[in-house]
Amino acid sequence: MRICQLTHKPAYPTVDGGCIAMAHVLESLLRSGNTVDVLTLSTFKHRFDESAFPSNDRLEVRSVEIDLRTKVSDALKNLGQRSSYIMARFDAPQVRSALQEQLNNGYDVIYIESIFWLPYLPELKSSGIPLVLRSHNIEHRVWRELAYKSSFPRSAYLRLLARRLRREEHLMWQGVDQIHSISSSDSTTIAKHTSADVIDLPMAVKVNDEVPNAPKPFVCHHLGAMDWIPNQEGMRWFLDKVWPGVQRAESLAEFHLAGRRMSVEFQQMKGPGVRVIGAVDDAKAFRAEHGVLVVPLFSGSGLRIKILEALAEGVPVMATTKAIEGLPEVQTSGMFVSDDPLKWIKKLSVIWHRPVEGQKMAEDGKAYAKRYFGMDALDIRLSESLRQL
Repeated sequence: MRICQLTHKPAYPTVDGGCIAMAHVLESLLRSGNTVDVLTLSTFKHRFDESAFPSNDRLEVRSVEIDLRTKVSDALKNLGQRSSYIMARFDAPQVRSALQEQLNNGYDVIYIESIFWLPYLPELKSSGIPLVLRSHNIEHRVWRELAYKSSFPRSAYLRLLARRLRREEHLMWQGVDQIHSISSSDSTTIAKHTSADVIDLPMAVKVNDEVPNAPKPFVCHHLGAMDWIPNQEGMRWFLDKVWPGVQRAESLAEFHLAGRRMSVEFQQMKGPGVRVIGAVDDAKAFRAEHGVLVVPLFSGSGLRIKILEALAEGVPVMATTKAIEGLPEVQTSGMFVSDDPLKWIKKLSVIWHRPVEGQKMAEDGKAYAKRYFGMDALDIRLSESLRQL
C-alpha cells in the first residue's frame, strides 16, 4: 500500500513519547512493505531534521514550518470564537497548501497522528481516501483534570479550553474511518462517540533476551519532558511527599531528575540527594545507570511509553495508578503501583536493601513487555487493521 502519514511534529529525533509512538508506527509500516510519504509540521519546539529520519527507498519526508508559539493577544481574541486556542494555532494557510499538494499523489490510506489535523478534515474527507486516526491520548481530559486542580482564573480558562477540545476531539473521531487507540481504556471512551472502527493498537517496544541485573542501590530517577504539565505536577508530589521521607530513612539516597525543556522551577530545585540533570543524549544508558524509574502522574491519558521502555530494558518501575491506566494485566507486570507516599518510601527502601526483589521486578517487567508490547504484535495488528479498509 501507499500510505501518507500526517504528523503534528517530526517523529525523529525520538525526543519524547509522542515522537517514539509515531516513529514505531512508521517503522512498522515500512517493515510490512508499504510505501510511506510523511508530511510533518516543523515547530519551534520540534525542528525538522531530515537526517534524523531513517534512510529507506520507500520513504519520502516533507515538512511545513508553522508557528505554534503561544501569544497572549491571540489567546484573548480566541475567547470569542468556538475553536480552542490550542486547535486554532494549527490552522495555517501554508499547511493547507502543502496538504492539498500532497493529496494529489494518490494514497491507499491517510494515517493521521493527531487530532490537531482537525482544521484540515474537510480537505482530507473530500480526497475520498480512507482516513485512520492514531489516538495517543484523550486530549481534553488532560486539560479538564488540570482545570480541577487549578485556582481561579486559570481554572475557568482551562475548563473552557477542555470543553472546546472535547467538541473538537469528538468531531475528529466522527470524521475518520478507523481509529487506532493506544490503550484499551481510551478505546472504550472513544467508541461511545463515533461509528468508526476503534482498534486497540498499543505502543510497541524492542525487548532483548538478556537477564536484567539488580537495580543500582540507593538511586532512583525520573525521565520525561519537563514542559508537560502532568510531569511537573507529578514531580512536585514526589519531591514534596515522598523524597523527604526517603532521605530520612536512607541518607545516601539520590534522585536524578532528567528530561528535555526543564523549567526554571526544577532547574533550581535543591534538596538532599536531588540531582537535576536536564536533557540526556542516551535515555537507555541513563535508565541503566540510575536504578528505579519513578513515574508519579495524576492527570493525562494514553499510554506511558517511558514505562514500557523501562520494563523492556529490565528497569524496575514505581508508578501511581493514573500512570498505569490502559495497561493490561498490570498485576503481572512486576511494577509497584500506589498513590500512598508512605508506601513509596517503604518500597524504595525494600528494593535497595533486598537486591533479589528488585531483580525480580525487573525480570517480571521484561517478560510483561515482551508478552503484550513486542514489535511483532504491532506489525500484525497494524497490517490487519489497514487491510480491513
